[in-house]
Amino acid sequence: MKYSNQRFVHHTLKSCLKYWESFEESENIFLKIVEKNQGVAIGTMTLYVQPAHGTVDLGIMIGCKRQHGKGIGYDSWNTMIQWLLHEAGIRKVTGGTMRANLPMLHIMKKSGMTLEAVRPGQEILDGKPQDLLFFGKFS
Repeated sequence: MKYSNQRFVHHTLKSCLKYWESFEESENIFLKIVEKNQGVAIGTMTLYVQPAHGTVDLGIMIGCKRQHGKGIGYDSWNTMIQWLLHEAGIRKVTGGTMRANLPMLHIMKKSGMTLEAVRPGQEILDGKPQDLLFFGKFS
């Protein structure tokens, strides 16, 4: 969670359940990513859906450090983008990250997303201002 604003929140079982329940009465989707052949949860994806606009803002977090650098994040991200744009009828997928989050930047660029906007110095990481970069991909 180094780059997520969740790093500022101390979660409890109650706060996690409240977040989970927020998806129940919405168009949004919360998914878990499981380790192949193990069934062990290693991360999550969130899809914030705007049906009237045909858009989805996608988020991902791989929380299992031993899985970092193995391509699981890219595979999960790209698989979801492809499904949304080519099977689910979504016209545009978006996502954003801090400039310092090099693994996520690599995932977005490798999946064919285009840089659409930069918010200079928007957030602070380790005491230093960080740009937020926003990417998109059309069907």
